Amino acid sequence: MGKTTPDLMKKSKTVGSVVEDGKGGQLNYRQLTTACPSVEDGTGGKVIFPFGPCVYANFISDKLKKSLLKEGNRIRKKEEHKFSKQLAGNMYFGGSYNYGNAYVETVHEELAAMLFQWFDFITAHYGPRRLNFVPGKEKFGIALENLWINYQKRYDHNPNHQHGGIISFVIYLKVPDVIFQEQADSNVKSAGHIFFRYGESISPLCVKEWDVAPTENLMLMFPATLDHSVHPFWVEGERVSVSGNFTIPDEVLVSTNGI
Repeated sequence: MGKTTPDLMKKSKTVGSVVEDGKGGQLNYRQLTTACPSVEDGTGGKVIFPFGPCVYANFISDKLKKSLLKEGNRIRKKEEHKFSKQLAGNMYFGGSYNYGNAYVETVHEELAAMLFQWFDFITAHYGPRRLNFVPGKEKFGIALENLWINYQKRYDHNPNHQHGGIISFVIYLKVPDVIFQEQADSNVKSAGHIFFRYGESISPLCVKEWDVAPTENLMLMFPATLDHSVHPFWVEGERVSVSGNFTIPDEVLVSTNGI
């Protein structure tokens, strides 16, 4: 079993292996210095992750979860908050509702703090140029452009799609265990999972798809243009999630060299 590298916030890590020097078994340690995230393989080597987009996972507070649920239930089914027609989701039995601007202001700071935790990690590993969303500017503003709540019911699903902005996220507020228990007669047991996709399968060593069975309070942040989808579930029940997009106000040119 691999062991996660401790203290990932260090500016550099070493990758190497222990070898005999041919003189009675004396050992040397060969090292490769890298700032990329890596995982030890248990033999002195490490698997390095220098390519592709990354996904940030963390958990919101119970206080924020209760607030999002309470406001979501207040705006649910109100005509002026209906948002399903603006989204890719096929929410035939459930629905999506956009939070009002006044409420978004009350949660913006806490959500942005999670975003900046991720940005700090990226900067520590790859340097500030990795956050090159606006070439030529060292500082730029970040805004929470949209925030909406999703009530997903049996058979509802989200086909493969992307978002606007630079960073998108999903937060899971209510996740009944039962939605994962009933599975289709298939070799892919993925009822209720969210899938992320990137790149091509040019080798068995290249992973182009990652799926997650979400749990309550989980928050996943990802590049807005990363393909993702949500599979349906087959039992009666309701899963509640919140999605949103961070954007750069008043900027047309956004680099593709970001996260």
